[in-house]
Amino acid sequence: MLVYRDGKREVRAAELLDALCRSLRCAVAASSRQLQDSLIDALLRAGELECALTDAGDRSASLFAELTDALADALLSSRSDRIDTSRLANYLNRIAGTALPVTLSVSPPEGFAYYALQPQRYADATEELRPAGKNVFVVGLRTIGTTLSAVVSAAARYRGCAVERTTVRPTGHPFDRRTEFTPAQTKQIRDAAARQASFVIVDEGPGMSGSSLLSVADALEELGVPRSDVVLLCAHQPNVAALCAPRAADRWSRLRVVAAQPKFDMPHDAATDWSGGQWRSHLYPDPASWPAVWPQVERLKFLSRDGTRLYKFEGIGPFGAAPMERAQIAAAARWSPRVEDARNGFAAYARLNARPLHPSDLDATLLELLARYCDFRRREMSCRQPSLEPLREMLRVNMREEFSEEYEPGDEGEIAHPVIADARMMPHEWLLDVDGRIWKTDLCSHADDHFYPGATDIAWDLAGAIVEWEMDRDAIEVFLARYAQLSGDDASARLPFFLRAYSAFRLGFCRMAAQSCAEERERLARAAEEYRAQMRPPLERSGSAAQLQMAQI
Repeated sequence: MLVYRDGKREVRAAELLDALCRSLRCAVAASSRQLQDSLIDALLRAGELECALTDAGDRSASLFAELTDALADALLSSRSDRIDTSRLANYLNRIAGTALPVTLSVSPPEGFAYYALQPQRYADATEELRPAGKNVFVVGLRTIGTTLSAVVSAAARYRGCAVERTTVRPTGHPFDRRTEFTPAQTKQIRDAAARQASFVIVDEGPGMSGSSLLSVADALEELGVPRSDVVLLCAHQPNVAALCAPRAADRWSRLRVVAAQPKFDMPHDAATDWSGGQWRSHLYPDPASWPAVWPQVERLKFLSRDGTRLYKFEGIGPFGAAPMERAQIAAAARWSPRVEDARNGFAAYARLNARPLHPSDLDATLLELLARYCDFRRREMSCRQPSLEPLREMLRVNMREEFSEEYEPGDEGEIAHPVIADARMMPHEWLLDVDGRIWKTDLCSHADDHFYPGATDIAWDLAGAIVEWEMDRDAIEVFLARYAQLSGDDASARLPFFLRAYSAFRLGFCRMAAQSCAEERERLARAAEEYRAQMRPPLERSGSAAQLQMAQI
Protein backbone atom coordinates (compact mmCIF):
# COMPACT_ATOMS: atom_id res chain seq x y z
CA MET A 1 0.00 0.00 0.00
CA LEU A 2 1.15 3.55 -0.64
CA VAL A 3 2.12 5.40 2.51
CA TYR A 4 5.28 7.31 1.62
CA ARG A 5 4.91 10.02 -0.97
CA ASP A 6 7.41 11.31 -3.48
CA GLY A 7 8.65 14.56 -1.96
CA LYS A 8 10.37 15.67 -5.15
CA ARG A 9 9.44 19.18 -6.24
CA GLU A 10 10.47 21.69 -8.88
CA VAL A 11 11.97 24.93 -7.57
CA ARG A 12 13.54 27.98 -9.16
CA ALA A 13 17.31 27.56 -9.12
CA ALA A 14 17.72 31.28 -8.46
CA GLU A 15 15.80 30.87 -5.18
CA LEU A 16 18.13 28.07 -4.07
CA LEU A 17 21.19 30.11 -4.99
CA ASP A 18 19.94 33.25 -3.23
CA ALA A 19 19.20 31.27 -0.07
CA LEU A 20 22.66 29.67 -0.17
CA CYS A 21 24.35 33.07 -0.63
CA ARG A 22 22.44 34.52 2.33
CA SER A 23 23.42 31.53 4.42
CA LEU A 24 27.08 31.85 3.42
CA ARG A 25 27.10 35.54 4.35
CA CYS A 26 25.71 34.64 7.77
CA ALA A 27 28.41 31.99 8.23
CA VAL A 28 31.18 34.41 7.27
CA ALA A 29 29.89 37.05 9.70
CA ALA A 30 28.72 34.72 12.49
CA SER A 31 29.82 35.06 16.08
CA SER A 32 31.47 32.06 17.71
CA ARG A 33 28.19 31.08 19.38
CA GLN A 34 26.27 31.17 16.10
CA LEU A 35 29.04 29.80 13.89
CA GLN A 36 28.21 26.10 13.95
CA ASP A 37 24.48 26.65 13.32
CA SER A 38 25.31 28.99 10.42
CA LEU A 39 27.77 26.53 8.91
CA ILE A 40 25.30 23.64 9.12
CA ASP A 41 22.63 25.73 7.43
CA ALA A 42 25.03 26.69 4.61
CA LEU A 43 26.37 23.13 4.30
CA LEU A 44 22.90 21.63 3.91
CA ARG A 45 21.92 24.25 1.34
CA ALA A 46 25.14 23.70 -0.64
CA GLY A 47 24.63 19.95 -0.59
CA GLU A 48 21.06 20.35 -1.80
CA LEU A 49 22.15 22.53 -4.71
CA GLU A 50 25.09 20.27 -5.59
CA CYS A 51 22.74 17.27 -5.61
CA ALA A 52 20.14 18.97 -7.79
CA LEU A 53 22.72 20.21 -10.30
CA THR A 54 24.38 16.80 -10.49
CA ASP A 55 21.01 15.14 -11.12
CA ALA A 56 20.42 17.69 -13.89
CA GLY A 57 23.82 17.02 -15.44
CA ASP A 58 24.71 20.71 -15.15
CA ARG A 59 28.36 21.72 -15.58
CA SER A 60 28.30 24.01 -12.53
CA ALA A 61 27.74 21.01 -10.22
CA SER A 62 31.52 20.68 -9.75
CA LEU A 63 31.77 24.23 -8.37
CA PHE A 64 29.06 23.57 -5.82
CA ALA A 65 30.68 20.25 -4.93
CA GLU A 66 33.82 22.22 -4.09
CA LEU A 67 31.73 24.54 -1.91
CA THR A 68 30.05 21.62 -0.12
CA ASP A 69 33.51 20.20 0.62
CA ALA A 70 34.74 23.59 1.85
CA LEU A 71 31.77 23.97 4.18
CA ALA A 72 32.22 20.43 5.53
CA ASP A 73 35.88 21.29 6.24
CA ALA A 74 34.80 24.50 7.96
CA LEU A 75 32.20 22.70 10.07
CA LEU A 76 34.76 20.24 11.41
CA SER A 77 37.34 23.00 11.91
CA SER A 78 34.79 25.06 13.86
CA ARG A 79 34.96 22.48 16.63
CA SER A 80 38.44 23.75 17.40
CA ASP A 81 37.83 27.38 16.35
CA ARG A 82 40.25 27.11 13.42
CA ILE A 83 37.91 28.18 10.63
CA ASP A 84 39.22 30.31 7.76
CA THR A 85 36.24 32.45 6.75
CA SER A 86 38.18 34.04 3.86
CA ARG A 87 37.91 30.75 1.95
CA LEU A 88 34.11 30.82 2.29
CA ALA A 89 34.00 34.49 1.29
CA ASN A 90 35.92 33.60 -1.87
CA TYR A 91 33.35 30.95 -2.75
CA LEU A 92 30.59 33.47 -2.15
CA ASN A 93 32.10 35.65 -4.87
CA ARG A 94 32.53 32.68 -7.22
CA ILE A 95 28.98 31.36 -7.01
CA ALA A 96 27.14 34.70 -6.94
CA GLY A 97 26.95 35.09 -10.71
CA THR A 98 26.75 31.45 -11.70
CA ALA A 99 24.41 30.68 -14.59
CA LEU A 100 22.01 27.95 -13.51
CA PRO A 101 19.04 26.17 -15.09
CA VAL A 102 15.72 27.94 -14.59
CA THR A 103 14.33 25.18 -12.39
CA LEU A 104 15.79 22.23 -10.51
CA SER A 105 14.28 19.13 -8.94
CA VAL A 106 14.92 18.73 -5.21
CA SER A 107 13.93 16.17 -2.60
CA PRO A 108 14.12 16.59 1.17
CA PRO A 109 17.01 14.74 2.85
CA GLU A 110 14.89 12.70 5.23
CA GLY A 111 17.43 12.24 7.99
CA PHE A 112 18.08 15.98 8.30
CA ALA A 113 14.40 16.86 8.00
CA TYR A 114 12.68 14.16 10.06
CA TYR A 115 15.01 11.81 11.93
CA ALA A 116 17.53 13.98 13.79
CA LEU A 117 20.44 12.80 11.69
CA GLN A 118 23.14 15.34 12.42
CA PRO A 119 26.06 15.47 9.95
CA GLN A 120 28.69 15.67 12.71
CA ARG A 121 27.85 12.09 13.71
CA TYR A 122 29.17 10.86 10.36
CA ALA A 123 32.41 12.70 10.95
CA ASP A 124 32.74 10.96 14.31
CA ALA A 125 32.07 7.59 12.67
CA THR A 126 35.09 7.92 10.38
CA GLU A 127 37.26 7.08 13.39
CA GLU A 128 36.11 3.47 12.88
CA LEU A 129 36.90 3.31 9.17
CA ARG A 130 40.56 2.37 9.66
CA PRO A 131 41.46 2.48 5.93
CA ALA A 132 44.17 0.06 4.84
CA GLY A 133 46.19 2.90 3.31
CA LYS A 134 46.09 6.65 3.01
CA ASN A 135 43.84 6.72 -0.07
CA VAL A 136 40.08 6.92 0.45
CA PHE A 137 37.38 7.07 -2.22
CA VAL A 138 34.00 8.21 -0.91
CA VAL A 139 30.75 7.48 -2.77
CA GLY A 140 27.68 9.35 -1.53
CA LEU A 141 24.14 8.28 -2.40
CA ARG A 142 22.06 11.21 -3.50
CA THR A 143 20.03 12.87 -1.95
CA ILE A 144 21.33 13.06 1.64
CA GLY A 145 24.52 11.18 0.83
CA THR A 146 25.72 14.22 -1.09
CA THR A 147 26.17 16.24 2.08
CA LEU A 148 27.14 13.28 4.24
CA SER A 149 29.84 12.20 1.79
CA ALA A 150 31.36 15.68 1.99
CA VAL A 151 31.44 15.45 5.79
CA VAL A 152 33.03 11.99 5.71
CA SER A 153 35.59 13.21 3.17
CA ALA A 154 36.46 16.20 5.35
CA ALA A 155 36.91 13.96 8.38
CA ALA A 156 39.14 11.58 6.42
CA ARG A 157 41.28 14.51 5.22
CA TYR A 158 41.45 15.73 8.81
CA ARG A 159 43.00 12.35 9.67
CA GLY A 160 45.63 12.67 6.97
CA CYS A 161 44.07 10.71 4.10
CA ALA A 162 44.07 11.63 0.43
CA VAL A 163 40.39 11.69 -0.52
CA GLU A 164 38.30 11.64 -3.68
CA ARG A 165 34.54 12.02 -3.58
CA THR A 166 31.71 11.36 -6.00
CA THR A 167 27.94 10.83 -5.78
CA VAL A 168 25.49 8.48 -7.48
CA ARG A 169 21.74 7.99 -7.66
CA PRO A 170 20.70 4.33 -7.75
CA THR A 171 17.62 3.70 -9.90
CA GLY A 172 14.98 1.04 -10.42
CA HIS A 173 12.53 -0.72 -8.11
CA PRO A 174 12.94 0.38 -4.47
CA PHE A 175 13.63 -3.22 -3.43
CA ASP A 176 16.09 -3.88 -6.25
CA ARG A 177 18.05 -0.74 -7.09
CA ARG A 178 20.81 -0.61 -9.70
CA THR A 179 23.83 1.72 -9.82
CA GLU A 180 25.62 2.76 -12.99
CA PHE A 181 28.76 4.88 -12.92
CA THR A 182 29.50 7.43 -15.62
CA PRO A 183 32.61 6.89 -17.78
CA ALA A 184 34.44 9.56 -15.80
CA GLN A 185 33.49 7.92 -12.49
CA THR A 186 34.52 4.52 -13.84
CA LYS A 187 38.01 5.82 -14.64
CA GLN A 188 38.27 7.46 -11.20
CA ILE A 189 37.26 4.24 -9.46
CA ARG A 190 39.66 2.03 -11.43
CA ASP A 191 42.53 4.45 -10.82
CA ALA A 192 41.71 4.53 -7.10
CA ALA A 193 41.49 0.73 -6.97
CA ALA A 194 44.91 0.52 -8.61
CA ARG A 195 46.23 2.67 -5.73
CA GLN A 196 44.59 0.21 -3.30
CA ALA A 197 42.20 2.86 -1.99
CA SER A 198 39.57 2.08 0.59
CA PHE A 199 36.04 2.72 -0.75
CA VAL A 200 33.43 4.18 1.60
CA ILE A 201 29.76 4.16 0.56
CA VAL A 202 27.82 6.82 2.50
CA ASP A 203 24.08 7.18 3.02
CA GLU A 204 21.41 7.28 5.70
CA GLY A 205 19.39 4.14 6.22
CA PRO A 206 19.34 1.36 5.23
CA GLY A 207 15.61 1.32 4.66
CA MET A 208 13.36 -1.70 4.26
CA SER A 209 15.41 -3.24 1.46
CA GLY A 210 19.00 -2.02 1.75
CA SER A 211 19.12 -2.26 -2.04
CA SER A 212 20.53 1.22 -2.71
CA LEU A 213 23.62 0.70 -0.57
CA LEU A 214 24.07 -2.86 -1.85
CA SER A 215 23.73 -1.77 -5.47
CA VAL A 216 26.70 0.60 -5.13
CA ALA A 217 28.82 -2.15 -3.57
CA ASP A 218 27.86 -4.49 -6.43
CA ALA A 219 28.75 -1.84 -9.03
CA LEU A 220 32.15 -1.28 -7.41
CA GLU A 221 32.81 -5.01 -7.42
CA GLU A 222 31.97 -5.18 -11.13
CA LEU A 223 34.74 -2.62 -11.69
CA GLY A 224 37.25 -4.80 -9.88
CA VAL A 225 37.08 -3.34 -6.37
CA PRO A 226 37.48 -6.18 -3.83
CA ARG A 227 34.62 -6.40 -1.34
CA SER A 228 37.23 -6.38 1.43
CA ASP A 229 38.10 -2.80 0.41
CA VAL A 230 34.49 -1.57 0.67
CA VAL A 231 32.86 -0.11 3.80
CA LEU A 232 29.21 0.87 4.16
CA LEU A 233 28.87 3.94 6.39
CA CYS A 234 25.18 4.32 7.23
CA ALA A 235 22.89 5.37 10.05
CA HIS A 236 22.33 2.00 11.70
CA GLN A 237 22.96 -1.73 11.53
CA PRO A 238 19.78 -3.34 10.18
CA ASN A 239 18.16 -6.67 10.91
CA VAL A 240 19.77 -8.22 7.84
CA ALA A 241 17.29 -11.09 7.71
CA ALA A 242 14.44 -8.60 7.26
CA LEU A 243 15.98 -6.69 4.32
CA CYS A 244 13.83 -7.03 1.19
CA ALA A 245 16.51 -6.81 -1.52
CA PRO A 246 17.33 -10.01 -3.43
CA ARG A 247 19.88 -12.11 -1.50
CA ALA A 248 20.23 -9.20 0.89
CA ALA A 249 21.56 -11.19 3.85
CA ASP A 250 24.33 -12.80 1.79
CA ARG A 251 25.31 -9.57 0.03
CA TRP A 252 25.28 -7.54 3.24
CA SER A 253 27.28 -10.11 5.24
CA ARG A 254 30.20 -9.84 2.82
CA LEU A 255 30.68 -6.14 3.53
CA ARG A 256 32.11 -4.23 6.44
CA VAL A 257 29.55 -1.89 7.97
CA VAL A 258 30.12 1.14 10.18
CA ALA A 259 27.04 2.70 11.77
CA ALA A 260 27.10 6.37 12.69
CA GLN A 261 26.65 6.74 16.42
CA PRO A 262 22.96 7.06 17.30
CA LYS A 263 23.47 10.18 19.36
CA PHE A 264 22.63 13.80 18.69
CA ASP A 265 23.20 17.20 20.16
CA MET A 266 20.19 17.62 22.40
CA PRO A 267 19.20 20.67 24.42
CA HIS A 268 21.34 20.73 27.56
CA ASP A 269 18.47 20.04 29.98
CA ALA A 270 16.67 17.36 27.95
CA ALA A 271 16.06 14.51 30.38
CA THR A 272 13.15 12.10 29.89
CA ASP A 273 12.73 10.40 26.53
CA TRP A 274 9.18 10.76 25.23
CA SER A 275 9.97 9.37 21.77
CA GLY A 276 8.55 6.30 20.09
CA GLY A 277 5.20 6.46 21.86
CA GLN A 278 6.71 6.73 25.34
CA TRP A 279 4.78 9.98 25.84
CA ARG A 280 1.64 7.86 26.30
CA SER A 281 2.79 6.49 29.66
CA HIS A 282 2.98 10.08 30.97
CA LEU A 283 -0.43 11.19 29.65
CA TYR A 284 -2.62 8.10 30.11
CA PRO A 285 -3.17 6.25 33.40
CA ASP A 286 -4.08 2.99 31.64
CA PRO A 287 -2.18 1.44 28.68
CA ALA A 288 -5.50 0.05 27.45
CA SER A 289 -6.45 3.58 26.39
CA TRP A 290 -3.23 4.33 24.52
CA PRO A 291 -3.64 5.39 20.88
CA ALA A 292 -1.76 3.33 18.30
CA VAL A 293 1.58 4.69 17.10
CA TRP A 294 4.37 3.71 14.73
CA PRO A 295 7.31 4.23 17.10
CA GLN A 296 10.08 4.11 14.49
CA VAL A 297 8.77 7.11 12.53
CA GLU A 298 7.88 9.37 15.44
CA ARG A 299 9.91 12.53 15.89
CA LEU A 300 12.37 12.57 18.79
CA LYS A 301 10.87 14.14 21.91
CA PHE A 302 12.38 14.83 25.33
CA LEU A 303 10.99 16.39 28.48
CA SER A 304 13.18 18.96 30.18
CA ARG A 305 14.73 18.19 33.54
CA ASP A 306 12.32 20.53 35.36
CA GLY A 307 9.30 19.23 33.39
CA THR A 308 8.33 22.62 31.96
CA ARG A 309 9.41 22.15 28.33
CA LEU A 310 8.95 19.47 25.71
CA TYR A 311 11.75 19.33 23.15
CA LYS A 312 10.75 17.97 19.77
CA PHE A 313 12.90 17.51 16.69
CA GLU A 314 11.47 19.56 13.79
CA GLY A 315 14.37 19.58 11.30
CA ILE A 316 17.98 20.72 11.02
CA GLY A 317 18.94 24.00 9.39
CA PRO A 318 16.77 25.02 6.44
CA PHE A 319 14.61 21.91 6.78
CA GLY A 320 13.35 22.98 10.19
CA ALA A 321 12.66 26.60 9.27
CA ALA A 322 9.17 26.14 7.78
CA PRO A 323 7.86 23.87 10.59
CA MET A 324 9.18 26.33 13.17
CA GLU A 325 7.48 29.23 11.43
CA ARG A 326 4.16 27.35 11.39
CA ALA A 327 4.54 26.46 15.08
CA GLN A 328 5.17 30.10 15.95
CA ILE A 329 2.16 31.27 13.93
CA ALA A 330 -0.07 28.81 15.78
CA ALA A 331 1.39 29.76 19.16
CA ALA A 332 0.90 33.48 18.47
CA ALA A 333 -2.75 32.75 17.67
CA ARG A 334 -3.04 30.81 20.96
CA TRP A 335 -3.86 27.52 19.27
CA SER A 336 -0.77 25.79 20.59
CA PRO A 337 1.71 26.26 23.45
CA ARG A 338 4.46 28.85 23.14
CA VAL A 339 7.51 27.62 21.27
CA GLU A 340 11.17 28.61 21.00
CA ASP A 341 14.07 27.46 18.86
CA ALA A 342 16.20 25.13 21.01
CA ARG A 343 18.91 24.71 18.31
CA ASN A 344 20.22 21.58 16.59
CA GLY A 345 16.83 21.02 14.99
CA PHE A 346 14.82 20.97 18.23
CA ALA A 347 11.88 23.17 19.15
CA ALA A 348 11.05 23.81 22.81
CA TYR A 349 7.31 23.76 23.54
CA ALA A 350 5.88 24.84 26.87
CA ARG A 351 4.54 21.74 28.60
CA LEU A 352 0.91 21.97 29.61
CA ASN A 353 -0.75 20.57 32.71
CA ALA A 354 -3.39 18.91 30.59
CA ARG A 355 -4.97 15.66 29.48
CA PRO A 356 -5.52 14.39 25.92
CA LEU A 357 -9.08 14.40 24.64
CA HIS A 358 -11.17 11.42 23.51
CA PRO A 359 -13.98 11.10 20.92
CA SER A 360 -16.43 10.94 23.81
CA ASP A 361 -15.49 14.57 24.62
CA LEU A 362 -17.05 15.78 21.37
CA ASP A 363 -19.76 18.36 22.01
CA ALA A 364 -21.02 21.61 20.53
CA THR A 365 -18.09 23.56 21.99
CA LEU A 366 -15.57 21.21 20.41
CA LEU A 367 -17.33 21.25 17.05
CA GLU A 368 -17.06 25.03 17.10
CA LEU A 369 -13.39 24.81 18.03
CA LEU A 370 -12.63 22.30 15.26
CA ALA A 371 -14.40 24.47 12.69
CA ARG A 372 -12.49 27.58 13.81
CA TYR A 373 -9.20 25.74 13.73
CA CYS A 374 -9.76 24.49 10.18
CA ASP A 375 -10.61 28.04 9.13
CA PHE A 376 -7.43 29.29 10.84
CA ARG A 377 -5.44 26.65 9.01
CA ARG A 378 -7.04 27.63 5.68
CA ARG A 379 -6.11 31.28 6.20
CA GLU A 380 -2.68 31.06 7.80
CA MET A 381 -1.12 27.91 6.30
CA SER A 382 -1.98 28.45 2.65
CA CYS A 383 0.50 27.38 -0.01
CA ARG A 384 1.03 27.08 -3.76
CA GLN A 385 -1.48 25.05 -5.74
CA PRO A 386 -0.41 21.38 -5.63
CA SER A 387 -1.48 18.49 -7.86
CA LEU A 388 -4.21 16.17 -6.66
CA GLU A 389 -2.90 13.25 -8.74
CA PRO A 390 -0.59 11.81 -6.03
CA LEU A 391 -3.59 11.41 -3.71
CA ARG A 392 -5.65 9.88 -6.50
CA GLU A 393 -2.88 7.37 -7.20
CA MET A 394 -2.55 6.53 -3.50
CA LEU A 395 -6.30 5.96 -3.35
CA ARG A 396 -6.25 3.74 -6.46
CA VAL A 397 -3.46 1.57 -5.11
CA ASN A 398 -4.71 1.26 -1.55
CA MET A 399 -8.27 0.47 -2.66
CA ARG A 400 -6.92 -2.23 -4.96
CA GLU A 401 -4.65 -3.71 -2.31
CA GLU A 402 -7.32 -3.73 0.38
CA PHE A 403 -10.42 -4.71 -1.56
CA SER A 404 -8.92 -6.46 -4.63
CA GLU A 405 -11.03 -4.14 -6.75
CA GLU A 406 -10.00 -1.65 -9.37
CA TYR A 407 -11.10 1.83 -8.40
CA GLU A 408 -10.74 4.88 -10.61
CA PRO A 409 -11.18 8.26 -8.88
CA GLY A 410 -11.38 9.98 -12.28
CA ASP A 411 -11.80 13.70 -11.75
CA GLU A 412 -13.06 13.23 -8.18
CA GLY A 413 -11.82 15.75 -5.71
CA GLU A 414 -10.68 19.31 -6.10
CA ILE A 415 -8.15 21.57 -4.44
CA ALA A 416 -10.01 24.79 -3.80
CA HIS A 417 -8.02 25.97 -0.76
CA PRO A 418 -4.44 24.64 -0.87
CA VAL A 419 -2.77 24.39 2.54
CA ILE A 420 -0.06 22.69 4.50
CA ALA A 421 -2.60 20.69 6.44
CA ASP A 422 -2.37 19.72 10.08
CA ALA A 423 -2.89 16.03 9.22
CA ARG A 424 -3.06 15.13 12.92
CA MET A 425 -6.65 15.86 13.89
CA MET A 426 -6.88 12.88 16.27
CA PRO A 427 -8.46 13.62 19.67
CA HIS A 428 -5.25 12.75 21.53
CA GLU A 429 -3.53 15.64 19.71
CA TRP A 430 -5.87 18.06 21.52
CA LEU A 431 -5.20 18.78 25.20
CA LEU A 432 -7.58 20.09 27.87
CA ASP A 433 -5.71 22.07 30.52
CA VAL A 434 -6.68 22.61 34.16
CA ASP A 435 -8.22 25.98 33.29
CA GLY A 436 -10.57 24.41 30.77
CA ARG A 437 -8.72 25.66 27.68
CA ILE A 438 -8.16 23.31 24.74
CA TRP A 439 -4.84 23.36 22.91
CA LYS A 440 -3.69 21.82 19.63
CA THR A 441 -0.38 19.97 19.60
CA ASP A 442 1.82 18.36 16.93
CA LEU A 443 0.57 20.71 14.24
CA CYS A 444 3.53 21.95 12.23
CA SER A 445 5.16 19.13 10.27
CA HIS A 446 3.02 16.06 9.52
CA ALA A 447 1.55 17.16 6.20
CA ASP A 448 4.97 18.36 5.09
CA ASP A 449 6.96 15.18 5.78
CA HIS A 450 7.57 12.08 3.64
CA PHE A 451 4.07 10.67 4.21
CA TYR A 452 0.88 11.66 2.45
CA PRO A 453 -0.84 14.04 1.94
CA GLY A 454 1.76 16.74 1.26
CA ALA A 455 0.32 20.11 0.30
CA THR A 456 -3.38 19.58 -0.31
CA ASP A 457 -6.86 21.01 0.24
CA ILE A 458 -8.16 22.01 3.66
CA ALA A 459 -10.74 19.26 3.14
CA TRP A 460 -8.04 16.79 4.26
CA ASP A 461 -8.26 18.23 7.78
CA LEU A 462 -12.05 18.43 7.63
CA ALA A 463 -12.12 14.75 6.69
CA GLY A 464 -9.55 13.94 9.38
CA ALA A 465 -11.67 15.62 12.04
CA ILE A 466 -14.81 13.76 10.91
CA VAL A 467 -13.11 10.36 10.89
CA GLU A 468 -10.98 10.71 14.01
CA TRP A 469 -13.67 12.23 16.19
CA GLU A 470 -16.17 9.58 15.01
CA MET A 471 -18.75 12.23 14.12
CA ASP A 472 -22.29 11.15 13.39
CA ARG A 473 -24.35 12.80 10.66
CA ASP A 474 -25.74 15.50 12.92
CA ALA A 475 -22.26 16.42 14.16
CA ILE A 476 -20.91 16.45 10.59
CA GLU A 477 -23.63 18.80 9.45
CA VAL A 478 -23.05 21.21 12.35
CA PHE A 479 -19.26 21.07 11.88
CA LEU A 480 -19.30 21.70 8.12
CA ALA A 481 -21.98 24.37 8.35
CA ARG A 482 -20.01 26.29 10.97
CA TYR A 483 -16.78 25.96 8.97
CA ALA A 484 -18.60 27.25 5.85
CA GLN A 485 -20.01 30.18 7.83
CA LEU A 486 -16.54 31.14 9.10
CA SER A 487 -14.66 30.62 5.86
CA GLY A 488 -17.18 31.13 3.06
CA ASP A 489 -16.06 27.70 1.82
CA ASP A 490 -18.71 25.01 1.30
CA ALA A 491 -16.48 21.93 1.23
CA SER A 492 -19.22 19.32 1.15
CA ALA A 493 -18.86 18.55 -2.57
CA ARG A 494 -15.11 17.95 -2.14
CA LEU A 495 -15.46 15.96 1.04
CA PRO A 496 -16.35 12.44 -0.24
CA PHE A 497 -13.02 12.14 -2.07
CA PHE A 498 -11.01 13.41 0.90
CA LEU A 499 -12.83 11.18 3.37
CA ARG A 500 -11.95 8.16 1.30
CA ALA A 501 -8.38 9.31 0.58
CA TYR A 502 -7.72 10.14 4.23
CA SER A 503 -8.97 6.73 5.36
CA ALA A 504 -7.03 4.97 2.61
CA PHE A 505 -3.79 6.59 3.74
CA ARG A 506 -4.38 5.93 7.43
CA LEU A 507 -5.30 2.32 6.66
CA GLY A 508 -2.06 1.83 4.71
CA PHE A 509 -0.08 3.58 7.45
CA CYS A 510 -1.46 1.26 10.13
CA ARG A 511 -0.97 -1.86 7.99
CA MET A 512 2.68 -1.00 7.27
CA ALA A 513 3.37 0.01 10.88
CA ALA A 514 1.91 -3.26 12.17
CA GLN A 515 4.33 -5.22 10.00
CA SER A 516 7.35 -3.48 11.50
CA CYS A 517 6.29 -3.13 15.13
CA ALA A 518 5.20 -6.24 17.00
CA GLU A 519 4.54 -4.47 20.30
CA GLU A 520 2.00 -2.15 18.67
CA ARG A 521 0.49 -4.72 16.30
CA GLU A 522 -2.78 -5.25 18.15
CA ARG A 523 -3.54 -1.53 18.50
CA LEU A 524 -2.59 -0.86 14.90
CA ALA A 525 -4.70 -3.75 13.63
CA ARG A 526 -7.75 -2.37 15.44
CA ALA A 527 -7.12 1.10 14.04
CA ALA A 528 -6.68 -0.33 10.53
CA GLU A 529 -10.08 -2.00 10.67
CA GLU A 530 -11.71 1.26 11.72
CA TYR A 531 -10.14 3.09 8.78
CA ARG A 532 -11.07 0.23 6.46
CA ALA A 533 -14.72 0.72 7.35
CA GLN A 534 -14.50 4.34 6.18
CA MET A 535 -13.18 3.31 2.75
CA ARG A 536 -16.05 1.11 1.62
CA PRO A 537 -17.23 2.42 -1.77
CA PRO A 538 -19.18 4.13 -3.01
CA LEU A 539 -19.37 7.47 -1.29
CA GLU A 540 -21.89 9.49 -3.27
CA ARG A 541 -21.00 13.01 -4.29
CA SER A 542 -23.43 15.59 -3.05
CA GLY A 543 -23.65 19.27 -2.31
CA SER A 544 -25.22 18.69 1.08
CA ALA A 545 -23.40 17.32 4.10
CA ALA A 546 -26.59 15.69 5.32
CA GLN A 547 -26.84 13.71 2.07
CA LEU A 548 -23.28 12.36 2.13
CA GLN A 549 -23.44 8.59 2.13
CA MET A 550 -20.52 7.90 4.47
CA ALA A 551 -20.27 4.24 5.40
CA GLN A 552 -20.51 3.66 9.14
CA ILE A 553 -20.21 7.34 10.05
